[in-house]
Order: sequence, then C-alpha cells, then structure tokens
Amino acid sequence: VTALHSSGKYSICYVEAGAYQTSFPDKSDFAPADYGNKARRYRMRGYPNEWWFDLAGFRNYVAGDRTTLTGAAVNIAAGLDRRIRWCTLEGQDAIEPDDLDGYTNKGDTGVAGGGWRLTKSDSAGFERFLAHAAHAHGLAIFQKNDPANGAADVGTYDGMIIEECNYYKDPCAGAGGDATPYVKAGKPV
Repeated sequence: VTALHSSGKYSICYVEAGAYQTSFPDKSDFAPADYGNKARRYRMRGYPNEWWFDLAGFRNYVAGDRTTLTGAAVNIAAGLDRRIRWCTLEGQDAIEPDDLDGYTNKGDTGVAGGGWRLTKSDSAGFERFLAHAAHAHGLAIFQKNDPANGAADVGTYDGMIIEECNYYKDPCAGAGGDATPYVKAGKPV
C-alpha cells in the first residue's frame, strides 16, 4: 500500500463481505450459524469453500444503529467491521466489498437467495451497513455486484467497480447499464 501511494496510486482493499470463506485468517470471527454450518444449501455454486451469509437480519438496518440488526447479522456485522478496520490499519483508501448479490444466486442445492431465500431488501440493508462502516473507518466504498441496488447505493457509495460486464454481455452504461446511476452522479466507475 505504501508503494502504491508513493507512486501516486489509489489503493482499494478487497473485502469478502457477503459470504464466508474457509481459508481466511479471521474465520473464527464468524459463527457457523452465520453461514449455515457449511450446509450445501448455502454453499456458493462453483466455489466449494464459500458459503453465502445469512443477511436477512440487515433488512431494516438504519445507518449507525446496530440495534436495528437482528439474528446472524449482529455477528456478521462485528466480523466485517473488524475486516474493514484492517483495511484502515493498512492505509488503504477504499474498500471493494464482494458478493453483495446473494439474493440473485441459488445455493449449491438450487434454493434461491443463496440458500437463505434472501431478498433485494436484505441486500439493500446489508449494503447500507457496509457504506456506513467504511465511512466510519475513514474509507471510501465502491459498489461491486448487485447492480439492481445501484440506484439505492449511489447516494451512499463513492463509486462502482464493474467486474466482467463485457464477458457477460451486460451493458456497463447507457440505458439499463449497471453503472448508469454512478455515471449520472459523476462518480468514478
């Protein structure tokens, strides 16, 4: 990070946010119930060591008010807050939270919403939490995944990172484009 800053670059910290991954050093910060005790129903398709988090308890999150979190969200928020703090301690400029779109994916056994039957509202609350946590730690935040919540996120996120829109033949900008809300707001994409 120091070398990047010395060369005039901006440093964005990758944060595994919407899913649990067994190989991460902070795995003990998350309870097995947060990710379904490694049941196949909640496992991310194509990634045998990742499970979607149970994000339903973020649905009614009010920025800055942890008492609005319920269920597994209380513990998930605490663990992710520690991850985001690490990015600050490293001297990063921003975070890039990954896997925000569990509600649009099926778990490994075909159950919708990452196996939890998550909804767009669950993810919107989760994304509000992430934006507040990043800013509270002095970091910018860039939306990655979940373009359906882009119009809601553009007010609290500082920009967007698009991953493989050309590969998936997904419009990046223009009518129906994933980044259109950010481009219109003059935020970096």
